[in-house]
Amino acid sequence: MLTEAIREEGIDTLWDELVERRDSLHAAGELEERRRRNLLGEVVSAATARVRASIEQIIVEDPQVAELVAAVQRREVDPLTAVDRIVSTVIGERSR
Repeated sequence: MLTEAIREEGIDTLWDELVERRDSLHAAGELEERRRRNLLGEVVSAATARVRASIEQIIVEDPQVAELVAAVQRREVDPLTAVDRIVSTVIGERSR
């Protein structure tokens, strides 16, 4: 859909199309579903960021976890074993 703001061409048509699309999504229940999905995504993103920050902090502050990461780097411990231990440490500290 072509519009040009300076000459105010196509703006009303665009607006009408947007309103029609929103109303169509709302009538089909899709608008609310999209909102729910978006909010879930926001919650997951925020939670993921906090958990990541906690993990990074533990790696820096906890000598045992730092050594575990170093052992992975030396290929003495496989990464998934380290992940299990680190996640257990993070969850364990949060549940205390």
